[in-house]
Amino acid sequence: MFGVCDWSCMASYFLSLTGREMLALYVALPMTLTFCHEGGHYCAARLCGIDSKEFALGKGPAFLRVRVIAGCTLALRMFPFGGRVTYDDRYWDLNYASRAFLSAAGWLADVALAVIVVSVVHLLGAAGPVATFLCWLVGIRVACNLLPVTDDGRKTIRYLWLAATDRKVRARRT
Repeated sequence: MFGVCDWSCMASYFLSLTGREMLALYVALPMTLTFCHEGGHYCAARLCGIDSKEFALGKGPAFLRVRVIAGCTLALRMFPFGGRVTYDDRYWDLNYASRAFLSAAGWLADVALAVIVVSVVHLLGAAGPVATFLCWLVGIRVACNLLPVTDDGRKTIRYLWLAATDRKVRARRT
């Protein structure tokens, strides 16, 4: 294993954090992970040949909007948790399998990020509460983001089901 410290060590460390360190750990780190997750959706959309209207980080009203790539706006929103990538109208022309890929792309980006983070922590021999927390956080994101209780999970399962049943219906008709 890569040196996981016990819970009392983690608790004493996190209780001793200053305001800036807490802000970095509880806001900046999850938003960085969200940026990677939403980046997976954005890259998948580009692979499927559709454009994204908005790449939003956070929820609620936007306090900053910047046009970054032709047709796509980066929006920073008021509440710094969560995010969203909105697609153009060509999304509805995609087949069900492509829509399932778009929905699962954020989770696939989370898996890739988890492999990178755990590999770097292992290669560096990092131990302690921060390494443990980081590995725990990316692991939780991977485990939870494709569950049917999340929006991405529901859409992925739904579109995979529609793709599977649609093929069978077409095969019977011919």
